[in-house]
Formats: sequence, structure tokens, C-alpha cells
Amino acid sequence: MIDSAVTGLERVFDRAFILGAFLPLLLFTVLSGLLAGVVSGRGASAVSAWEKAPGITQGLVLGGLVALVAAAAYLVAALQFSLLRIMEGYWPRRLGLERLRRLATGRHRRRWDRLAQAERTAAEQGRLAEQNGLQMLMAQQYPPRTRLDLMMPTRLGNILRAAEIYPHERYGIDAAVIWPRLRPLLPDTATAAMDDARAAIDAFLLLRFLSMVFGTFWPVLLLLSGHGWPLAALCLLSWAVAALAHRSALATAIAYGEQVKAAFDLHRHLLLTHLGLPVPERIARERALWDDLAHFYLRNLPFEHPVEPGPRAQ
Repeated sequence: MIDSAVTGLERVFDRAFILGAFLPLLLFTVLSGLLAGVVSGRGASAVSAWEKAPGITQGLVLGGLVALVAAAAYLVAALQFSLLRIMEGYWPRRLGLERLRRLATGRHRRRWDRLAQAERTAAEQGRLAEQNGLQMLMAQQYPPRTRLDLMMPTRLGNILRAAEIYPHERYGIDAAVIWPRLRPLLPDTATAAMDDARAAIDAFLLLRFLSMVFGTFWPVLLLLSGHGWPLAALCLLSWAVAALAHRSALATAIAYGEQVKAAFDLHRHLLLTHLGLPVPERIARERALWDDLAHFYLRNLPFEHPVEPGPRAQ
């Protein structure tokens, strides 16, 4: 029973949880507590009382603080997928954000057009290194030329959309349908790298969100409470942290997208083998097979099991 409890705790407080939710929230809580002491004017008395408290009391207070932060972090971790979706650009239609979505998507489409024009110019002038760099940038950060209708309103959304479309462009694989079935079959070396990248993305996005909240709430409260500009200006530096966290999230998302693409390139046949299906020798037949599987799983359409050719009669 103890082993089961320990295993459960390890599953909850894993590396992704610690880095992706607990540590950012703990940092936000500690800094907010310090500023609350400044605003209330009781910071010095609180420090004095802490120094006079017995060690057991200090331990209980610290343990209670960690427990509260861990509970809050657990709730935050449950909401991180929703935060990721919002950062990708999947915004609720009922909030009247459709116009904003169109404007933001149009801005990214114009950026793609500028990159495409620069790539053509580099090709015409024989600047191959620049051309290759622009092609790689466009492939990593935007949908392919044939699917620009799937452009997203945010950079993060377009990076992840590029990784999502890649297997369909190459092999006819609907990633949204096939990925949940393929991922459990991937080797640990592949899933470990993707899990680390995904945890880093969640951590950077949460850090960005908390930094924006911190940089908005505390400067206003400090000015209203009469503590002047110096401390408020120092709190405004959290917006620089938010910008850095955003850039880090984008860079990590590019690495994550490349790992997902590589997983389809190298391991897609694992699912066919696990299902007892022969691996087609021609890419055209493989594309048809993946399309049939997607329709079978998504729309419950009949699926005819391919028959492997038997030995030729002598």
C-alpha cells in the first residue's frame, strides 16, 4: 500500500509538474508575499516574528506554504492545456474574438508572403544559404504552401500547426486521429525528449502569464499605496521576463515540432505492425491505408484489412 502511495505521488509530482507548474507558481507566490509585506507595512514585524519563532513552527509554516502552492499548482497544471490552446489561437467564438482572429491571422499571412518573396529573391540571386534558411524558417513556423488556409493567429499556433500538418502532407496521416494511437508505441528515447519539450513549453507559457499578471497588478497597487516609482518600475521588469519566456516557448515549440515530425518519419509503421497490417511498399498505397484508418477511427467507416500476397505457385 505504501508502495502504491509513493508511486502515485511520483506520478503527480513528476518532473513535468515540478518544472511546468510548481516552481513558477512558487516563485510568483514568494515575490507576491514580499511585496504584500511592503504594501501593508508589516514586513519588518513579520520578519522579526519569523526569527523568534521555534524551528518546529517555521517548519510547519514552510510545509503548509509548500502544500498550498502544490495544491494550487495541481489545479494550474490541469488548466495548462486550455492555456496552451488559447496561446495557439483557439479563441472562443462567443466572446466576439472572430474579428481579432482574422486580423491576427492576416498579419501572419502577410509575414509569410514577405518571407516567400525574400526566399524567391534569394533563389534568383543565387544566395543558396539564405534561401535554405528562409525555407527552413517557413517550414518550421508556418503551414506548407498548399495549406495556408490553416494559418493560425499566433506564432505558437502556426509552429504547432506546421508539425500537425506535416504527416498528412508526407504520408496522408491525420495526426489528430493517429497520434494518440501511435504515441504509446514510441520508444522511450523518443517520448522522453518530447515530454521534456512539452513540459518546457508549459513552464514558459505559465511563466509568461504569471509575469504579465505580476507586472500589471503590483505596479498599480504600489503606486496607489504611495510607495513611489522605484519599486513599481522594478516590478515592471516582469514584462521583460514575460517576453523572454514567450521567445523561449516559441524556440522550444519548434524543437518539439521537429521531434513530432521525426516520430512520424521513423516510427509510423509501428502502429501498422501493432495492428497486424502489412506495411505497403509504395507511398501511394501507404497514404491510402492511413486515410482508411483515419476514416475507420474518426467516422466509424468499414475498414477492409489488406490481404498480404501469398507465395506464388510454382
